[in-house]
Amino acid sequence: MKRALTSALAALVVVSAPAQLTIVKRRPLAAGGGGTPTYVQSNHNAPGSSTTCAVSYSSNSTAGNLAIYVIRVAAAGRAISSVTDTQGNTHWTQAAAQDQTSDGHGLFVWYAWNINGGANTVTGTVSGAAATVRCQVFEYSGVLSTGDPLDKTVTASSGAAANAAPDSTATATTTQAKELVFGAASVGGVQTFTAGNDGNGHPMTLRQSTSAEKIGSEDVTVSATEAAKATFSLGANDLWTCIVATFKGS
Repeated sequence: MKRALTSALAALVVVSAPAQLTIVKRRPLAAGGGGTPTYVQSNHNAPGSSTTCAVSYSSNSTAGNLAIYVIRVAAAGRAISSVTDTQGNTHWTQAAAQDQTSDGHGLFVWYAWNINGGANTVTGTVSGAAATVRCQVFEYSGVLSTGDPLDKTVTASSGAAANAAPDSTATATTTQAKELVFGAASVGGVQTFTAGNDGNGHPMTLRQSTSAEKIGSEDVTVSATEAAKATFSLGANDLWTCIVATFKGS
C-alpha cells in the first residue's frame, strides 16, 4: 500500500524549469571622457585665397566628442555661411565671431557636439568673394554630448589701438563647475603667441599657433564656476581680435 501511494504521488509531481532571464545590453549615450573636458588633438591649414578652408584631423575622431573649428578671414564684414565635415555631423553651430575693422579681418569659432567617430575633414565656407583664409580644428572628450554644451561666450578687439595683450574680457559666470574654457585670437601681422590665463589664476595651454597663420588657440579645464576669459601675449604690438567660449563637461 505504501509503495502504491508513493508511486501515485510521484506521478502527480510536476517539475517546472526555472524561467530564463535575458539581459539586454543597451549602448549608453556617448559621454566623452568621464565628465572632465580633455584635449584630444588639433590641426591647422592655410590654403591662401579661397572661399573655403578645409582642415583634417590627424587621427580618427572618437564618437561623442566635441569638435571646434576656428577660421580667420582676411576681410571684415564677412560671415561663415556653413561648416560641414566628411562625417556628416549636423550640429555645427557658430559660437562667436569678431571683426577687426581697423585691420580688416574677422575671426570665427564654430563647434559640433556628439560627433561621429572616424577620419574627418572639416570645411568652412566664407560668404562673398575669395579672401585669404586660415583655419584650425580641435577635438575634446568629456564634454556634454546629450545636448548643446556651449555655455558662455564673449569677444573683443583692440580697435585701432595696437597692443601686445589680446584679452577677450570676462564672460558671465559659468553655469557649472567643470567646464572647458577655449580661447582664440587673431592678429594683423606675423606674430608669436604665448598662452595667457582664464582671468582666475588658471594658466592656459597653447594648442595651435603658427605665426604666419596669424591665429593662436588655447584652453584650460576648470573645476569651479567662474567669469572666464582668454588672454594672450604677442611678440609685438598688433591689431587683434579675441574670443572665449566655455563648454559644459558631461
